[in-house]
Amino acid sequence: MNRVYFGDNLPILASLPSASVALIYIDPPFNTGKAQARTQIKTVRSDDGDRTGFKGQRYKTVRIGQRAFADTFSSSEEFLAFLDIHPQSPGHVQVVPKTHYRWIWDVPNIGQYFEVARKIAKAEQKAFSTDWILTKSVGDEISHAHIWVFPNDQVAGDKMDFTGNAAKIRAHLP
Repeated sequence: MNRVYFGDNLPILASLPSASVALIYIDPPFNTGKAQARTQIKTVRSDDGDRTGFKGQRYKTVRIGQRAFADTFSSSEEFLAFLDIHPQSPGHVQVVPKTHYRWIWDVPNIGQYFEVARKIAKAEQKAFSTDWILTKSVGDEISHAHIWVFPNDQVAGDKMDFTGNAAKIRAHLP
């Protein structure tokens, strides 16, 4: 098939003929265009708890906090730019073509591809007050063309602050 589908997985998977795909890779949410939220909880032993644990003991769920972020920065007919869920540094973005290409040099309109990466890099320079923006494309993590664009690891900030880092980058996009 050599295609990348962008959308909710259930309708897309239901539309595919049986036995027509050798591999389907569905990553935890990123690149969805929606706000992603992560809620952190802890459990505390409590006779009137809302969940049952080991040996029938009751536990109460305590919400510690929540972080949310919109994960897509740029979307065109051909490319997506989104926050990496396992960032190397604050503001780590991936830029990918919507059509499947194994390697970046297989992308026919590579100039447009790198123009999207350049826009992100320029925004990151301003957002994180550095000229040192790194790019990486190895291709061993997943077999789909992708470019990492990320500030050096000396920039200030929490790389897991998706909301704050996204806002910083968006503020400097054209």
